[in-house]
This record gives sequence, C-alpha cells and structure tokens, in this order.
Amino acid sequence: MSSSGINIGTWNVRTLRTEGHWEILLDEVRRFGLDILGLCETHLTESETLINKDEYTILLAGRKDGIGREGVGLLISQPLLECLVSYESVSSRILTAKFKMKDGILNIINVYAPTTTHSDAESDEFYDGLQHHLQKVNKKEKLILMGNFNAKIGLDTPAMGKYGIGQINSRGEKLLEFCMLHKLTVCNTHFQHKAIRS
Repeated sequence: MSSSGINIGTWNVRTLRTEGHWEILLDEVRRFGLDILGLCETHLTESETLINKDEYTILLAGRKDGIGREGVGLLISQPLLECLVSYESVSSRILTAKFKMKDGILNIINVYAPTTTHSDAESDEFYDGLQHHLQKVNKKEKLILMGNFNAKIGLDTPAMGKYGIGQINSRGEKLLEFCMLHKLTVCNTHFQHKAIRS
C-alpha cells in the first residue's frame, strides 16, 4: 500500500464512553472510506490499549490516573494495520505510529492540545513533549502531524494557506511558531470550509 493512496481524517469525538458512540464512529469511517482516523478527546483512561472493532483496530492513549478526560487514538483499517511497524502511547495527549508503506516510512503523530483554559505551563509541557517526539522522526521519512490543537490561527499568517478562520489567539500563535520552527504547514487552511466557526 502506498502512502499517497490512503484516506486520512481526524475527529474530536468528545467522548467514546457513551453507549452507541463506537457504532456512530464506525459508520462514519465506513461512509468516508477512511483508512486512518485520528481520535481526540476520547475520555478513555487506559494507556497503550489496542481494541478490535469489526474491520478496524484502534490504538488508544489515555490518562493513567483513572480520570476520564483528554485521550487520543488512531483508528486503523485492517489492511493498513499490516503496515504498522510500531506505535507509542506517549501520553493522554500524544500518540505516535510508524507505518512501512511501499513508498517509504510514514510517521503519524496524533495530538490533543491543551485548551486556553489550561495554564501556559501545561501548554509548554505539551509542545516540549511534541517536539521531543518530532525530533525522533527521520527527516527522510514522511510525517503527518494531526489532531486538535485547540488553536485559532486567524487569516493569512505564515505556515498556512489562504483559508484560515477567525481571529488568532495565544494558542494559535504558539502553534504557528511551532510549525515555522519545524517547517510544517497547517494543511486544512489550504481548502475552503463552511463558515460554521469563527
């Protein structure tokens, strides 16, 4: 399987602890024909858990203190699971996975960043952890950094396309600084969205 032929998405599910949410999630994944779906805010507490759901496997990372907040995951189709080399449940906010594709190694880092209600220290700790894991990725390998950064990046700023939304906030400034430092671009600003949020 080639990395250029896979369908990838992200979804801030807000919880997977409520009855029926797994079924809704799987229905949507099938509807869009996704091979990988990054999950944010799962509220699941188990760390380094692997769950099989029909034709998909879900890698999860959650809090270790039993509190049902945060949580990230990767839902992976069974054909793509055969390409999985390794994964790491870094924290309840960061999960990494490495796939061996026909056209080389593909690294995926899925994140759920602290919101503006969290302290700057928590935000700094998150970005320090993310930078640590980003530096582990070989520059010759492909990288997709995805998830919910809980940031508003505004319009027409560096590291993004022409379809930003809203007014930039402090978390948006931090995200853009991080992207420029690592020569990353905010891909969802390269296509137009429905104006449902500002």
